[in-house]
Amino acid sequence: MQYGLFTDEDFRQSTPFTDRVVCLLGNLGVNLSSVRKRILDFGAAEVRTSVSRGVHYVIVGDGVPEPQLTALEELNFHGYYPKVLHRADLDKIFSGHYSDYLTSPETVKALTLGLPHYNRLKAELTPGVNTLYTREMYVPFATQADSAVFYQQLGNMGIYANNYIDETTSLLLLPDSSLQHLREGVTDETILYIQNSYNNMRAQNFTFQLLAESDVCSWIKTFG
Repeated sequence: MQYGLFTDEDFRQSTPFTDRVVCLLGNLGVNLSSVRKRILDFGAAEVRTSVSRGVHYVIVGDGVPEPQLTALEELNFHGYYPKVLHRADLDKIFSGHYSDYLTSPETVKALTLGLPHYNRLKAELTPGVNTLYTREMYVPFATQADSAVFYQQLGNMGIYANNYIDETTSLLLLPDSSLQHLREGVTDETILYIQNSYNNMRAQNFTFQLLAESDVCSWIKTFG
């Protein structure tokens, strides 16, 4: 059987960087211009020096400025996880070792909800002050409170409670059991539903305010 010779174009089309966006951060120990050219020669669609949505690979060198690391953490917070590589990984790709570095051409939200989300987005409740008036709140069936009574209490305060999440939802109530699961790194049905709902929404940032069930119940009691 006769085999044809591979062209440079054939070689480029087989690399992990083909049609992907690559971001270079920090000092990689070599001239960045030469690294950029090599990555483009391997078929990359674009090589950037700042993190943003749409990036497939982030190659991290030494001495990355703190704002760039923060930008990468912020991207992860909202459910975007570009593949992070280091100089050794880059050298392997340049040497033709591709299998561990392949990624999907699509960059999609794939949020993993964790305790940092609750700590950062926890809504502060002031006793006797109804800061949630006219807001829409997701209340899962997994709460310990009697559902009918709890929904009525929220309705009396002008809060629109639903057992689903849509584009108008701004508050997410976490059952105390789910909050404990967040602390333990466990994904229960409520957490999974929140993740899937956000990942399927058009929203680009996870900006819901989160509330613990016990905190809301205690807050309601302050209104007599």
